[in-house]
Amino acid sequence: MDIDTLVSVDEGFIRAVAQLAFEVRHAPVTEFAVRLPEGFEVADCSGASLIGWKVDGERVLRARRSDSR
Repeated sequence: MDIDTLVSVDEGFIRAVAQLAFEVRHAPVTEFAVRLPEGFEVADCSGASLIGWKVDGERVLRARRSDSR
């Protein structure tokens, strides 16, 4: 997994944008799970084949993608 992060500071808040890139070989994968650091909230999650996402009670972002085989 590769992660690129952009952080900006403004009056009253800090904004961080993270781009995660997964490379999956030889296996169908329809869900990715990423544990979020304390104090961070997800405002949006997007991707070419993304069909849904949620953050569960244990602060894990679960992103589902379509099965495009």
